[in-house]
Amino acid sequence: MNALDNVREAALNKIDEAEKNFKRWLIGAGFFEGLLLVAYFFCMNIHNRLHWLILIAALLTYGTLCFVLFSLKSYINLCNIRILKAIQAQSNILIQGSSDDSASK
Repeated sequence: MNALDNVREAALNKIDEAEKNFKRWLIGAGFFEGLLLVAYFFCMNIHNRLHWLILIAALLTYGTLCFVLFSLKSYINLCNIRILKAIQAQSNILIQGSSDDSASK
């Protein structure tokens, strides 16, 4: 393995670890919010319109936040793919350049 392969492997390992951490935190936050929603349903007076209004406002807010989080995650994944393609292209250029140098000798 050359130095570029070591850098690529380290970058991939960091990306995988970051993705695992993101998934853990997202699942944990979703579970916690689910528990709070269930607790709110138990405490809520279904005949009180203010309680329904608070519930709808909270769901709209969290829905928007979830949409933004998933959009951001998709954007970050796209950026990671672009970086990996650039590293791969640079690696191919270096490999071709070294083979051209050895062929000319």
